[in-house]
Amino acid sequence: MCTILELRKKNKGISMTRLASLYVRYIPLGVVFVFGIYGALLRYWNLSIQPYWMDEGYTILAIRTLIERGTLVLDSGFLYHCFTYCYPTAAIAHVWGASALTYRLIAVLAGIACIFIIFHVTRHLFDVRAALLTSFFITFSYWHIAWSRQARWYTLFTACVWVAVYFFHRFLSEQEHKKRHLFFATLSTALAMATHGLGYILPMIFACWFTVNALKKQSFRLRHSITVLGIGIATLAFLEHTMHFLSHITLHYTLPYYLNFYIREYWFLILLGLIGVMSTYTQYRHTYHILGILCVPYIVAVAFFSDIVHYRYLFHLTPVFCMLGAVGVCALADTLKHRIGTILVYALVVVCFGIWGGVYLPATTYYLESDTINPHQARPYYSYTPQPNWNGAYAHIATHTTPDSIIISSHPHFTKIFLDTAGYWLAHSYLGYDTYDSHTVQGRELYVDAMIIDSVAELDAITKMKTGFLVFDYMVTDGRYSEETLAYIQDHFKLVFHEKTNDVSEIWVYAF
Repeated sequence: MCTILELRKKNKGISMTRLASLYVRYIPLGVVFVFGIYGALLRYWNLSIQPYWMDEGYTILAIRTLIERGTLVLDSGFLYHCFTYCYPTAAIAHVWGASALTYRLIAVLAGIACIFIIFHVTRHLFDVRAALLTSFFITFSYWHIAWSRQARWYTLFTACVWVAVYFFHRFLSEQEHKKRHLFFATLSTALAMATHGLGYILPMIFACWFTVNALKKQSFRLRHSITVLGIGIATLAFLEHTMHFLSHITLHYTLPYYLNFYIREYWFLILLGLIGVMSTYTQYRHTYHILGILCVPYIVAVAFFSDIVHYRYLFHLTPVFCMLGAVGVCALADTLKHRIGTILVYALVVVCFGIWGGVYLPATTYYLESDTINPHQARPYYSYTPQPNWNGAYAHIATHTTPDSIIISSHPHFTKIFLDTAGYWLAHSYLGYDTYDSHTVQGRELYVDAMIIDSVAELDAITKMKTGFLVFDYMVTDGRYSEETLAYIQDHFKLVFHEKTNDVSEIWVYAF
């Protein structure tokens, strides 16, 4: 890498100031590029070996349906909403073949893109040092790597949200290229809305952000009013989905679960972030207000208006922890006058992050978001993401099945994926509700139109007439299915496959 002096000798016609400017501009980009290369390695490592988990199965089923029939309407007639993830993935699979790698490729690419996107956002909101540290945290974050390796759209949604934030902020704060910035903000917002239902909150956030900004400047002009109107029209374009959401709103209080999880998993960055906010609040007050306007509506939505606790629903906000943590590190470094002390601060942060939240060496298995199961702790609810070895269970079934065998599964979409038949569904509520009605269409299973078995009598009658296999995971045993039926299975069928991955990821295969 050339120094400024060497560059000066090679480019005598360029001023020293210009060279210094180029040096400052492109060196950080080079560093981020290196982060991106290593981040790609961490996200790609043994990607095909990692077994599918429950929600990945839904994505894969939709992609296969799209490839085979050109539609996201599943066998049951249910339209599966994964347009921005499934269509590009289907195109990739059509060219390179369907595999775990191609199913997960968009998530990987979006995860890598986030390294660069969040760098630019942070540099725009704070400064280049904080941006470099933020991209470092994103690159090596356990959770950003883990969710980049799943055939789900959480990294894609994160990328869309932060691109929208970046361009909307530039639209409000800069006088040049306003139309271009507004176009890209609108486009990325629309993509976010098409990627995940939580994207529908984004136009409301931008409307609030715009209003607050206009009131501060006392410049609520006609063109600004037209902009707000445009955002409103974009939201109304999805009125049917919005009204469906509003009609199902019920008040709940799940905030302690989210606080418990995120403080537990991100405490190191949160601690650094608190230092950063306290040290730089005057300097970056406006930026902190922006981050608050972005985060609070999402936290309120998932923690007060839904009884479903899925920590991944706030995954797209986790770059905020990385940003604030980076600002905190810079604030600590600025308190030291000697360069050696500054270097030690950065080195200590790198080491500590590797212990409390980072991954520096490639791994094959990443356990997804789960509460710690503690039978002695009085909690009414545990949230977990099961990752049993569905691949291994169905591989065993495939090698021992016959043309006359039937398959009964707690998740029949895997029966469709691995064996190309719907089979039977061991009916239960995945979400722990009293009924499983939300998982059915006209008396059949929602995703693959499997026939339903929901009693001992039905199970007994079917298994006495046929031979085959029954497969179910830990979720069925966790109070979601009849204890009587589970006891019947254990007493009358033969256990032929069992594997426990962790406390919430266990799978059984019984032959009958």
